[in-house]
Amino acid sequence: MSMEQPKSVEILVHPDASVEAETFGMKGEECLDKLEELLSGLFDVDDAILKPEYYDDANVEINRDDDVVDIGGD
Repeated sequence: MSMEQPKSVEILVHPDASVEAETFGMKGEECLDKLEELLSGLFDVDDAILKPEYYDDANVEINRDDDVVDIGGD
């Protein structure tokens, strides 16, 4: 029996006012939704640099021919 990693968010604000945010125990749209919920109005989550784990979500499809990322499947 494997235990899932607890869901958490780590937010670092640097002296130059740049921000790093990383989610744990979440993948794909779930992590972006959580960051948007927490940081909305403070920072633009649309400019996020996504980790490879983001694409492990079954609802994220990458078309490498034209660099399109389709979120939501179907």
